[in-house]
Parts: sequence; C-alpha cells; structure tokens
Amino acid sequence: MHVSGILFLDARFVGVHRSYRILIIGDDAQMNRSELAEALAAESTLTRKDAEALVTSTFKIISSAMARGEDVNVAGFGIFTVAESAERDGRNPQTGAAIRIAASKSPKFRAAKALKDLLNTK
Repeated sequence: MHVSGILFLDARFVGVHRSYRILIIGDDAQMNRSELAEALAAESTLTRKDAEALVTSTFKIISSAMARGEDVNVAGFGIFTVAESAERDGRNPQTGAAIRIAASKSPKFRAAKALKDLLNTK
C-alpha cells in the first residue's frame, strides 16, 4: 500500500473537532477504502475494524452533509461542495435529435493551499 498524500482523522475525532495530520507513504497512484483504513489503524491506536468504521462514518457524514446541500470544509485539506447544473437543451449524438437534459447536482472538491503545496513539493 502506497500513497503520496492522505488525510488521517485522529482517533480523538469528537463532534465538530477534527484534528488531522498528513502521512506520506509512497508514490502509487491509488488507494482504496480498505487500504486507507489499514493505514489509519497503523498510524493510530485503532484496531483495523475500528479504523474501517471510522473511514465509513467519515464518508457517510460528508455524503449526508452534501446531500443536504451543505459544503464540508476540512481546514488544510479542502472543501467538498455541491455544484448544480441547470436544465438545458442538448443533442443525441447518435441521431442528432434535440433533447432536454435535466437539471442535476454533482459533487466537487476544491483542494486547500496546504494540500496543493504538499503535492507540489520537490
């Protein structure tokens, strides 16, 4: 398991207080949820099962807040936001027929300066 930069929530995760630290392990391009939980367990006093529960809960909380239309700001890491796209006219690429594209919402992430700086250090 390798990752170039990851946010770890501390085991003292309580209510609104979220402390974090950056762990640099390696340079692979991807890390999945179970590897993230494994790394969190290795960096803290949590068991792997507790780390998996914490990772799952964290993503659930972020997703629920975004579903309510709220932004989630993790200082030093970035902001998760919801972007709204208005209904618009489009074309079916196969037939060329005019179609109406429904309004939609999509998740967006804007990285904080600290994270951008970490990724761009040489």
